[in-house]
Amino acid sequence: MAESVTYRAIAAEEYSFWLKDIENGNRYPSLTAKAQEIAEKFLKDVLDNYALPNETNDVPEIRNALRSHNLLQIVDCIVKSGLPVTNDLQWAVLAINGFYFTTRYPGPDYFRPNESHYLRCRDSLKTISLYVEELEAQLDKGIAPDKIVLTSNPDTPPLPV
Repeated sequence: MAESVTYRAIAAEEYSFWLKDIENGNRYPSLTAKAQEIAEKFLKDVLDNYALPNETNDVPEIRNALRSHNLLQIVDCIVKSGLPVTNDLQWAVLAINGFYFTTRYPGPDYFRPNESHYLRCRDSLKTISLYVEELEAQLDKGIAPDKIVLTSNPDTPPLPV
């Protein structure tokens, strides 16, 4: 029988290798794409294990988000499921979203990331992984979504609407 593997387990393993690359000074464009892919897996774990269909979030929408590379769509689906998100998470997602398509292949949207992009990815992945860890730990304890308290920088403003 095959071992059960979760999005989060895969993300955590890839994240540890990704961090080693960054810490060792490795810099190549697909590292930013990989960072977004790792963020996707962390967030998709929340959808896959905790997002329940409701009046604003049906099964097809959850399925579509699980197939998406758009972090904003994934987070929107998490919110529609009634799960809390922090301002820190929303800014982290916004900062890292889009690298998957713009740093892997040549074309009109291709660009070479600079050091600030790699650091942005590092900081965003840390925020996203901590969010998922905190959220899932509380959900696993049976804490209701509206009672969950997540660590967030009180100075982080909400995203502009």
